[in-house]
Amino acid sequence: LKFLNHLGSNRLLGQGRPVAHVDLQMRIKYVWLFYCLGLVRSLPLRFRDANSPEGPLHAKMQPRLVAESVANIGPRGILWVENTGEFIVGVIMVVVSMTASWFFERQLARLECLVSIGRNSCVSVPDAEVRPENFGQLVHLSGRALRPEASIQDPRFSCSKLGNSCTRLRTQVQAFQCDGVATKWSEEISGKESSPSMPVGTTISNSSSVRYGANFSLPDGLLDQCTDFRSATKLLGSEVCSRDGQMRFQQHKDGFFYWRTGAETSWTALQVAQEPRAGDLRARFEVIFAGSATILALQVASDSQGEATLLPYRLVPLLPFGDEKQLRVQEARKSRIGLALEDQVCPDSCLCFSCNFVAGCCTGVATPEIFRLFEGNRPLEACFADLRKNCNLDVGLGTWTFRLLVLSILVAGIYMSFSEAFLHLYPVMNSVKSSSARFTTSLCAALAMTSTVIGVVFFPYKIGKSCIYFTVAIFFLLFPIILMC
Repeated sequence: LKFLNHLGSNRLLGQGRPVAHVDLQMRIKYVWLFYCLGLVRSLPLRFRDANSPEGPLHAKMQPRLVAESVANIGPRGILWVENTGEFIVGVIMVVVSMTASWFFERQLARLECLVSIGRNSCVSVPDAEVRPENFGQLVHLSGRALRPEASIQDPRFSCSKLGNSCTRLRTQVQAFQCDGVATKWSEEISGKESSPSMPVGTTISNSSSVRYGANFSLPDGLLDQCTDFRSATKLLGSEVCSRDGQMRFQQHKDGFFYWRTGAETSWTALQVAQEPRAGDLRARFEVIFAGSATILALQVASDSQGEATLLPYRLVPLLPFGDEKQLRVQEARKSRIGLALEDQVCPDSCLCFSCNFVAGCCTGVATPEIFRLFEGNRPLEACFADLRKNCNLDVGLGTWTFRLLVLSILVAGIYMSFSEAFLHLYPVMNSVKSSSARFTTSLCAALAMTSTVIGVVFFPYKIGKSCIYFTVAIFFLLFPIILMC
């Protein structure tokens, strides 16, 4: 396998491109397939026969145990399970429940570690001053206001009157429609209506350059979290023109700017508002004024000398070597699509599509990161309290309900597929009634597997907590023996 992988990744001498061997890649996949089949074939999925030579010998050694097991188990079966269909259903239930448990517990563990590690390492900078020792560090910035340095450019209107007084602009354009049943202002054009003179809908534009304090430049990811929009009618005056200057919208007291379609030029905003016609347009402008804000993000060096920008703070594994701050910066510069692709297992495989889809949603959509802007001044503890609330870290009824559901499916799957095999691993359990012994071993195995999953997801970030869960898993594995001793 190493030789085939080496051939697949080898490069031509004197050229910088990889050798494209589609057939070789298919051969590698076939080799892996045969390897997996051989591994499955080597598992102890043996058929048990009551009349086999092993039976009498085992009967001489432990006659009572063999008699009970033969009485309870049919003459043939996979892993001592007589019903093959039941075995397959159980295996599917185990795979589904373990997959759900893995992604659920991993997401909870990442969020918990993100908030706890971020809180312990966060540096509060009340004066919003760029300090070199804080590069690659989670910082808490407060006590300063957002400072736009460029006017906002709307794609449909000329809004130069706004100047540098606001950080965001939201423009809503509606057209008046007559569909035969009802007449209304709407942002959606029906199929029967003609296309309006200007695209309808809502657009949001940010200032191209916004600073926090003296030397922090804010990216759009932080500006998008500003949501306190207010009317901009006082700043725009009585009239707003389109970018090409051919359409002039007049302001009405209801806060909208109106425009009438056609060649008529003697209309007023009051006439259009009271007696609209099909094709008339109206627009509303809302802005977010520059004000005080509090920021939690990763401080990163900017391209300009002596300045800094802010990126998402994300988890990195605890490694005994390497610069942790540099690793944080590298992780912060990755796009969400890149993070989702890194988290996939066998991206080209159709069998792993469902797992890759869930992994992409957890990592690429609901990305565990600290990248927050709060409007107004907030202390550090209040910011992290809000983070815990938004991340749902306070485990409640919903979390435990999901865990119990997954655990129930896992116990049922183990009971149907592997409980008889576990009884042979724990021969002392044969002295107990068969059904209760199978349920006890299935429950202990399910709890051990769940504890192992939690330990694995915590291991890259909190080794101590991970070892506790591994110890709990070992305890559940030994619990059936302890119970019978």
